[in-house]
Amino acid sequence: MSEQSEGPTHDAPKGQTFTLRLEGGGVIVEREVDEATALDIITAVMGRGNLSRVVTAGHAGARTTDLPRSSTPRSGGLAPSARGYIEQYEAKRNVDKILALAAYIADTREHDTVTPDDVKREFRNAAEPVPGNYARDFRWAVQNDWLALADGYPGEYYVTSKGRDALKNKFSADVKKGTGVKQTSRRKRTSKKKAEDTP
Repeated sequence: MSEQSEGPTHDAPKGQTFTLRLEGGGVIVEREVDEATALDIITAVMGRGNLSRVVTAGHAGARTTDLPRSSTPRSGGLAPSARGYIEQYEAKRNVDKILALAAYIADTREHDTVTPDDVKREFRNAAEPVPGNYARDFRWAVQNDWLALADGYPGEYYVTSKGRDALKNKFSADVKKGTGVKQTSRRKRTSKKKAEDTP
């Protein structure tokens, strides 16, 4: 039979309040706390790690608050790893890995958007070297229409349906052909110049 453990009663805090519930070992504790206390408790339990912005409605209107991101997948069960996403979707190019890691964050955390820095951190978690020109490769993912800016969230991106299709097809030859970067190698340019200079 569960017992309810109550601490000393305090006057209800002014402004935004949160209900926190702790249950286990036959003990249930449920308390109303103010926002600052709630954030301190959540940070202590989940760690400061990755932070996600969530909107809370206070008396002064909606505002943005930082809360720790949950590492538990929305679908429940064990969270897949960043490395697992790269391997599962056979991401080989830097741009492919950026998309796979963005999808990993969106699929396993309690938010739909990612920032370039979010994805960059996951390279380390996946034991992958960060691309030498990361900003360019991230822009490449955006130019491919795999990632798009989220309305109302400056600097945050979401995985598009086209990006999901690329993942589903495991970056097939057709996908790679349609998202390649045309570059003229220095060797070809040099060879052409030598041929022109040859009498």
